[in-house]
This record gives sequence, structure tokens and C-alpha cells, in this order.
Amino acid sequence: KFEKLNGKILSALNLAFLTYNFKYRLRTHNHEFWPDGIFSNFLTNKPKTPGRIFFLKLLKKLNNYNKTFQKYYVIGNLSKKSNNWLKKKLKEKYIHIDLPFGEVKKLINFIKKKNIVDKSFIIITLPTPKQELIGNYLLKKLPKCSIICIGGSINILSGEEKETPNLFYFLNLEWVWRLKFDTKRRVKRLIESIYLLYKILIYRKIDLF
Repeated sequence: KFEKLNGKILSALNLAFLTYNFKYRLRTHNHEFWPDGIFSNFLTNKPKTPGRIFFLKLLKKLNNYNKTFQKYYVIGNLSKKSNNWLKKKLKEKYIHIDLPFGEVKKLINFIKKKNIVDKSFIIITLPTPKQELIGNYLLKKLPKCSIICIGGSINILSGEEKETPNLFYFLNLEWVWRLKFDTKRRVKRLIESIYLLYKILIYRKIDLF
């Protein structure tokens, strides 16, 4: 129920979140998760759900929701193709806040200048950990809003980025397929995630629950 999501951030529970949570403490008591990735199997007894599938289900529920949020926002990357797709799928009108390239501090300073109202539904389309760090900032400022950190899922759903073949997904290698897109950033993040995972295993610290 969306009432339970007021004042909450929805994020995918995957390797990127686990490792960057160790570095930045992304998770607050306001976080809720859906399992997305092989590493979530070690922490939940639920089958993994790709972000694109989770987001489609959420959109259907959102369109049937009998109470409206004050406003709807998409913060982050949204190509023309993805924007057209979302307009067809989401009944409510939304405001897209495109962000400049830069570190989290620069993005937050940019967002501060925008008049985002509370009790809104906010979709963030940035990579982890940027989207969670910005989500945490927004929730402190707007404690009654609902936030979903969906990353690049809209790009996949719109056809902007090709969907992972079933074989890669079955073998838990969808991350390998996605390295084809935005390769430099994703390879860099993967290397850092592996390093952080090593530190987590050394210190035996998974600070999520």
C-alpha cells in the first residue's frame, strides 16, 4: 500500500547497494528494498526481481491508486524515448528535473533551487550510490514524500537500452551484459564494489538489518 511508502525510499538490494552502503551508509530506517541480484539471495528468502519488472508492477499499482500525491517528479536521466514511454505508462503528469553532470554535492545544490513539494512521488533515475544519497537528502527535506531509486530501468523498458537476454539472467550474469552500456562508469563501479566487498568480508560487517 502506498500509504506505507509515505516517508520511505525504495531501493534495489544488490551488490552495488550492499557495498556502497558499507562506504556511505546509504540505508536509513526509512529504506525498503526489493531483491535484485544474486547477493540479495544471501539476505532474503525472496526471488530476485529485476528493477524493470518491479517498476512496471509499481506503475500499475500507482495508476490504480485512489489517492493522489500532490505532485510527481522524475529526477535524473530521462532521454526523449524514455520520457515518451513513461508518459504513456504513468497516468499522472510529472515534472522532470534533469541534473547536470557532477558529484553528489553539486547535484544536491542544484536540487535545492527547485521547488519540490512534500507529499510527492519521486522517481530517481541515477546510478547507485548517487540516487540513494540524493534520496536521503530529499527525505530529510520532504519527510512525507515517497521515493523510488530505479536507476536505468526506464531506459531498458523504453528500449533505449537492450534488455538482458534470458540466458545471462538465468546464470546471474546480467551485470556482465549491462557492462556493454555506459561501460567506463560501470566497470569503475564494479571494481570499487569488488574492493568494498572484500573489506566487508574482512570486517564481516553487513550493516543493513
